[in-house]
Amino acid sequence: MLKDVDYLIVGQGLAGSCLAFELLEAGQSVVVVDQGPETAASVVGAGIMNPLVFRYITQSWKADVYFGKANSFYQSLERYFEKKLLFNLPVIRLLAEGESLLWAAKSEQANIAKWTDGEVCFPLKQENIAYPHGAVSVEAARVDMALFTGLIKAFLVSNGAFLKGKIDASSPLQYESGFVYEGISAKNIVFCEGFYAAKNPLFNFVPFRPVKGELLTLHIPGLEANHIINRDVFILPIGNQMFRVGSNYDWDDLTLLPTEMTRTSLLEKLELFLKLPYKVVGHQAGIRPSVADRRPVIGRHPKLPNVFILNGLGAKGAMLAPAMAEQLVNLLIKDTKIDTEVDVGRFWK
Repeated sequence: MLKDVDYLIVGQGLAGSCLAFELLEAGQSVVVVDQGPETAASVVGAGIMNPLVFRYITQSWKADVYFGKANSFYQSLERYFEKKLLFNLPVIRLLAEGESLLWAAKSEQANIAKWTDGEVCFPLKQENIAYPHGAVSVEAARVDMALFTGLIKAFLVSNGAFLKGKIDASSPLQYESGFVYEGISAKNIVFCEGFYAAKNPLFNFVPFRPVKGELLTLHIPGLEANHIINRDVFILPIGNQMFRVGSNYDWDDLTLLPTEMTRTSLLEKLELFLKLPYKVVGHQAGIRPSVADRRPVIGRHPKLPNVFILNGLGAKGAMLAPAMAEQLVNLLIKDTKIDTEVDVGRFWK
């Protein structure tokens, strides 16, 4: 006998986790199919919510809306699971020579002043960190992505809503009123499959542009751990004198294997300002599910009314995922329109 559900969700990374939790909380029946955490960029990702783009000193896309929504979402999950997921950590952006005037000018803009006053400060011990031109402090946060996805998986399993496996979209799953997979009959299917979406024939009209990122895990005794440090690379505290260091962007090598070349590059950049001894204890790689126009893709397939997608969260996924999942849930339950900037239909010709 088939198990009937409202939604079959493909993928339990960041996007699939947010969507599944929201749908279950809304009283919908769900089964999530996932092939394992080793393929999810969410597990490897740093989970940094940074509202600014440092390269141009501009606000990240709609950060004034999505940063607050994300904070509320993760705080609600902390109360639900009674686990600490969200850490409010400012980013200490180390300045290059001559940058202070630019930051001062930019911080007069309202959408920048919301996150930083742009004033040059020296909050770090200079015997530990070299930054002769000072720094600016920017409001930011970190989400423990591995713990988050792990808690959601346990939640799904306890609700009989998780199935380990892999769905190949090139195989015909659709029948007259829904989909059948491994004893599950679903009225709708939602693809939240991360960078694998680039090979999904149902969405081959979307210009996916997956990008590889690598992170190092370092033990750095003596380094302060109440902020994120950023200058070409970031240093992110994760507890017990352990830190994540990253990241890079590689559009050519889309394997899940970390590379010696990137390790060397990250450490060379780190050593330009870190003056403390360290030990590398880990090195991981993940593929970010990005899109050519750097916007997520969510919504209903233009020709298949019970096929949906939630993808393309990119490097800002921790901040964007809760709001994008909320939009899709509103479409699924209330038939509310998707924001045209992220609607998958924008690529349909």
